[in-house]
Amino acid sequence: MIRTLVVGLFAAIVALGSSYAAISWTKAKRDAAPAEQQVKLTQKKTRMINVPLVVNGQVQGYVMAQFGYVADEKDLAALSAPVEPILLDEAFRMIYADDKNDFRKLRKADLGSMTADLKDRVSKRLGSNALRDVLIEDFNYVSKDDIRQ
Repeated sequence: MIRTLVVGLFAAIVALGSSYAAISWTKAKRDAAPAEQQVKLTQKKTRMINVPLVVNGQVQGYVMAQFGYVADEKDLAALSAPVEPILLDEAFRMIYADDKNDFRKLRKADLGSMTADLKDRVSKRLGSNALRDVLIEDFNYVSKDDIRQ
């Protein structure tokens, strides 16, 4: 008789413990889910820009570029100025004034450093770290001779 009571008591304790563990586990999982969903990223494209490549006072060709950017929606809404005009202005200035990159013979490594530098410049002008990443959607160089044909 005592053995039956001990086994019954043991079964009740195991059942209560497993129910408590299951409820705690699902509650912790439910509480963690909204924290992960709070960051909602958005990706947007800019319009295409054409930047003349001037060497020794002569136009040698044009760099045609289209950029994209990834940002948190809440951070974008909090900005006082739109991102696209500032991003395009900084990209134009960077490409036009950059003497160290020869866009006629562009290397793969140059694009990564260019997007990182562009992101830093735009973030500095906006006074915010709203931009998560700057993307290159399209990047092309057309020489002056190719345009005439």
